[in-house]
Amino acid sequence: MHFEHRAGEKLFLDFAGDTVPIWDQKTGEVDFQAQLFVAVMGASSYIFAKAFANQKAESWIAGGTAAFKYMGAVPMCVVPDNPKAVVIKPLEYDPVFNESYLEWARHYGCDHPPSSAPKT
Repeated sequence: MHFEHRAGEKLFLDFAGDTVPIWDQKTGEVDFQAQLFVAVMGASSYIFAKAFANQKAESWIAGGTAAFKYMGAVPMCVVPDNPKAVVIKPLEYDPVFNESYLEWARHYGCDHPPSSAPKT
């Protein structure tokens, strides 16, 4: 299925399926398996990725903030892929978000989809 995206409109966020081994520099052994956070701009497919110890709400917030800094811009809205850590009630057109995640999105001004965007 093909979707049309306007520049700067949406940043899609998710954690990749596989974990990434994080090696202890001193022992040379795997310290832990990191979760790979990925952010992709809809129109340009510009990608950002960062490893985190878990997929908790704090990691989603830190990952989104790091993506904004890396890209040098904040999109009109962020589109997380229904993570249990930030989506309390996954409704098709109006999901209920974790309050800390919603406050983060409001802080950056990307808490609502653009009014002209079709709901898909």
